Amino acid sequence: MGVPNLNVTSKSEWTEKLSSLIANASNSYHLIMPVKNDNIAIEMHSNIALSVNVMCINCVHPGYVNTDINWHTGTMPVEEGAEGSVMLALLPDGGPTGCYFDRTVVDEF
Repeated sequence: MGVPNLNVTSKSEWTEKLSSLIANASNSYHLIMPVKNDNIAIEMHSNIALSVNVMCINCVHPGYVNTDINWHTGTMPVEEGAEGSVMLALLPDGGPTGCYFDRTVVDEF
């Protein structure tokens, strides 16, 4: 199975192709198996990001946040842990992409 052609020239075309991709994926079990198709998903996201100049793809580690997932043993409150994710979500067009953030600071992966 190859990667779908997601070369687009506008945001509306991106939305249309992504909607079509999601509709097709929901009808094809093999397209939504996460482990088998991780590389395809990464390549699709990369193709979208390269063809639509308003998308940035970054990674953020929130820190050791006090949540249910760690039985509330985290050292920081949820509000503090969310700072990096919110910062990245609110980046202006042309912001950094392809970066790893440790909370709100660019760091080595």
